[in-house]
Amino acid sequence: MKRDMVSRYMQHFKEVNIEVHCIQMAPLALCNFLTYDLLGKEPGKPDEGKKGCVVALDVGADSSNMVVTDGGRVIWQRPIPLGGNHFTRAISKDQKITFAKAEHLKRNAAKSGAAELKQLLLSLKPVLTDFVGEVQRSLNFFANSHRDANIEYMVGLGNAFR
Repeated sequence: MKRDMVSRYMQHFKEVNIEVHCIQMAPLALCNFLTYDLLGKEPGKPDEGKKGCVVALDVGADSSNMVVTDGGRVIWQRPIPLGGNHFTRAISKDQKITFAKAEHLKRNAAKSGAAELKQLLLSLKPVLTDFVGEVQRSLNFFANSHRDANIEYMVGLGNAFR
């Protein structure tokens, strides 16, 4: 991690007098969440028998992270250069509206009428196709390079995933 980036993030905590003891890169923090919070593993306790794998897909504003873990180690991770803002920009460009209006439409898609929802999905289709393609290629690559691993399920995380 670049020192200036760490300093920039640390400044927010210093301003409100919060003492930070540890900084983790996003993929490691994601793996720790899966291991200890989702899978309920205890630190230092060995696994008994073969366990399946869990995939976490953390969709952020500008990019996404995919992590595959068995709860004992990070088996594989990959950044995906697409996030929620890519979807919003696609709506904005296709419908010729502001970014803020496109974000509002995206966040409230479930409340839209059938015609509005259809137009929204048409606007999203190119970016959604790219995103799903990246995820599928990543999972296929993982499956081909880790034949002994069994993916049991995927967890979607991040504000943009909503």
